[in-house]
Order: sequence, then structure tokens, then C-alpha cells
Amino acid sequence: MAHTEVNKGIKDTEMDRLDQARIALAEYFWTKVSDIGTKGCWMWKGRTGRGGYGYFTYGPKTYRAHRLSWLITRGEIPEDIFVCHRCDVPACVNPDHLFLGTYYDR
Repeated sequence: MAHTEVNKGIKDTEMDRLDQARIALAEYFWTKVSDIGTKGCWMWKGRTGRGGYGYFTYGPKTYRAHRLSWLITRGEIPEDIFVCHRCDVPACVNPDHLFLGTYYDR
């Protein structure tokens, strides 16, 4: 077996583990979301902090719930960019209510 085939197998296994971890994270995250609230919002029922924003801790890392909703459903968030709410409901994690914007778009 060629050296590159061995390395490819290792990378595939690591990617499988990462994919499984992402799936587990997403599944656990969505258990913390209540039924549809006002304005069609998906309300965060986990821990909230200042301003009513949801917080989600998974392993050693804590995320703002709406940002994690974006990451799970839409992908990466560029540096220095905010995840903003169209509905102006801080506890909402409905990805259709979120958009990427600057400090001034908030």
C-alpha cells in the first residue's frame, strides 16, 4: 500500500470523527429550542445572559446560541462580522431570522 493511501485513511477517519462530533453538537443544540414563538421565532430555552441572548456550552466552549444556529445551518462566520436578528428577538435561533452584518447593521 502506498504511503499516501495510508495517510488518506487516517485523514478520512479523523474527518468521520469530526463529522460525528458536529452531528452530535447539532442534535444536542436543537433539543434546547422551543416551539415557534412570536413572529415565527424559534425560542432558545437554554441558559440566557445579558440582553436575553441564549448561551450554549458544549465541552469546554460556550457559544451564543444564535451564532451557533448560524454555524450549524449556514456555515462559517467571517471575522469581525456579527450574526444579527431580523426579528429583533435576542433569544431567537431561527436561521431564517438571522443575517450576517457589521457593527452598524445590528
